[in-house]
Amino acid sequence: MYIDHCFERIRQVRLVKQVIVMNENGHPIRSTIANTEDATTAAGLYASLKDKACYNLKTIDADDEFVMLRIKTRNNEAIISTDPDHGLMYITVQVPDQRMRLPAAALVQFGKRFSYPVQLKFDCSEKLV
Repeated sequence: MYIDHCFERIRQVRLVKQVIVMNENGHPIRSTIANTEDATTAAGLYASLKDKACYNLKTIDADDEFVMLRIKTRNNEAIISTDPDHGLMYITVQVPDQRMRLPAAALVQFGKRFSYPVQLKFDCSEKLV
């Protein structure tokens, strides 16, 4: 299944601490967070943050499309990216690493490879070894 495959690909990235895959309504489908209630709460908070950022950006440019939101602290980095073709949203929390240009979640987006110069590239259509 596409969701399981993408979830495993993100989870296997070295610096990733947590992964949440949500549907378009903000309900977690797959998560590394053991407690279901905590996963649902985290998913809701991230979805709300993404919606607020999108709303604000739409006031600047109505034709623009959300790709990724990256929030970095001293100890963690949270990345929100969407897959509109499958109605999914990926939340990845990882250790910030200066050598990584793009987060794991962003590399899964749309099941395609980004054209940016990145060290990590994978495609969800590739088979796991």
